[in-house]
Amino acid sequence: MTAEMVVAEAGKRFPRRNILWIDATANLPTTHHRDGMAALLDRAATAGFTTVVVDVKPPSGEVLYASRLAPRLEQWEPGVELPRGYDLLAVAVEEARSRGLEVLASLNVFSEGYRQHGRLRGALVADPARAGWECVAYSAAGLRDAADAGLPGAVDGGTQGGIQPAMAPALAPMTRFHGKDWAFVNPALPEVQGYELALLEEVARGYPVDGVILDRARYTGLDTDFSPASHAAFCRFVGTHAKRWPEDVYEIVPAPHAFHAGAGDGQGKPERETEEGALLRTSEGVWIRPGPLFGPWLLWRAQVIHDFVAAARRRVKAARADALFGIYAGSWFPSYYELGVNWASSRFRRDAVASPGPVPPGYEATGYAEELDLFLSGNYYPEVWEEEVTQGLPETAQREPGQPPQRTWWYSVAGAARMVRHVTGHVRPTYGSLYLVQYEDHPERLGEAVRACQEGSDGVMIFDSSHLDRLQWWEALGAAIRAGLGAGAPGGSGEGRDGGSQGSHTGGTAQGGAEYAPAR
Repeated sequence: MTAEMVVAEAGKRFPRRNILWIDATANLPTTHHRDGMAALLDRAATAGFTTVVVDVKPPSGEVLYASRLAPRLEQWEPGVELPRGYDLLAVAVEEARSRGLEVLASLNVFSEGYRQHGRLRGALVADPARAGWECVAYSAAGLRDAADAGLPGAVDGGTQGGIQPAMAPALAPMTRFHGKDWAFVNPALPEVQGYELALLEEVARGYPVDGVILDRARYTGLDTDFSPASHAAFCRFVGTHAKRWPEDVYEIVPAPHAFHAGAGDGQGKPERETEEGALLRTSEGVWIRPGPLFGPWLLWRAQVIHDFVAAARRRVKAARADALFGIYAGSWFPSYYELGVNWASSRFRRDAVASPGPVPPGYEATGYAEELDLFLSGNYYPEVWEEEVTQGLPETAQREPGQPPQRTWWYSVAGAARMVRHVTGHVRPTYGSLYLVQYEDHPERLGEAVRACQEGSDGVMIFDSSHLDRLQWWEALGAAIRAGLGAGAPGGSGEGRDGGSQGSHTGGTAQGGAEYAPAR
């Protein structure tokens, strides 16, 4: 039996879903009152969606439900205010139930602040005791202002503006750097984990949701977290002292000029090498020279996230035994190690997919696919079919965190769906997700993209409802869903609603080969 046949057979086990993501802040002009929420869910049901993901903790860390722990989001922009006592999640559940829609509550896990109009807002600001939770970045992006003059890497430009963007690498809380507007907290801190787990339990215990989805359960990139607390925890993990921190992990270096012909082949291999040794280019375009502890550091971060995901599952299930537990993550697995995440099956060999990063011993054990009941993968590519992919991504093209500049067969909606099933072994249902903005200039591709997700995964997730409103695509999207494979109710074609008890590895799909080739 071929791998493709195994995947096709396995796809029959799991419930098909058509999922609509309702972003917390983008939809507030509609969802901040009951009538607006009801009208939105009417459109969702009519279009053929079976499930809605209601985002109730945006990146600011402020929440849209009645929390005893987190600050409540009361106003996002002028004129968009939530009425006193309005519980958006409770209203969404009530209105969705009356329309036969499944409801999954989503929380941005490790993001607790957002720089809006030049000022940081959110949970970190609301409670000064949390100020030490913010991730420390190792970056050459430049520090924002004169207040950072005492930190390494700050450069006095001698102008009225004071501090100019620094090119020398610096260590500082991440939001002090130019271009870093989200305040992520350190996933390795026990107090951070305790807080985030308590929020997940609060939602699962307090609301009759069908499940909970984790978003941004990750680091922001390779450049975080280099705090003293992480330094100490990492050294305990590896059993040795990092003599040069962070250079023993990696050094930030100027962009090299010399390179070998033929490098940068789109397979995730290092793009350039110098006479001084191999360099890697991160997804953010930063050139680094890995140090002796680079591999162990990748393993440690992935272990931190794996252990948190396992603890989160236990916490949610203890609060609501029948609740689904899922995660959204990007589909670009070969470079997702940059975010400290291994969403593969624990039986998948990391070196079975070409990747720019080394594969440290023991990395397979950090795979968390078996901890999930469902996985939403961001198949965020304008190309739909594998054969459409060409080399070279324009520098102006928008990329998601951890998404590499190289392009290869999986840099497409269909290719990503196949990559996800390959890497997870399809031990859990997977739902390919589309970012509607990528089809704004080519709306005729929308139907193809929906079909690629429905054929290559267990359904489709659409991000997000605000774009359907803005582009007036509700009717077109509904037609695409109806033309696809799965408009039935969740669980209608599976052996049960919870995918967590159904999966098993068969036929080597989780193992793969050293070269996992595109479909022909």
